[in-house]
Amino acid sequence: MHEADQTKEQLIEKLTKAIADQRRMAEALRRSEEQYRSVVDHIGIGVALISRNMEVLTLNNLMKKRFPHILSVYDNGEGLKEVDAELIFRPF
Repeated sequence: MHEADQTKEQLIEKLTKAIADQRRMAEALRRSEEQYRSVVDHIGIGVALISRNMEVLTLNNLMKKRFPHILSVYDNGEGLKEVDAELIFRPF
């Protein structure tokens, strides 16, 4: 076998391994995110993830139930509803 052929085979082997590793990592990340989402959605308190720009990124199920008028950036592709801050932060 020529040296160039061996180098090509080694490169293909390395690329194949890298692709397989990437797929395993992506699957592990997906499972981890799924577990996190399940815990956050079923915890007994309301949870909201807010960006530095004060955009609501995501709400768990309890927050969506208590504040149905609030949309996250992902719930509404056109941006957030205008929401009065007093309505969000008022005591129950």
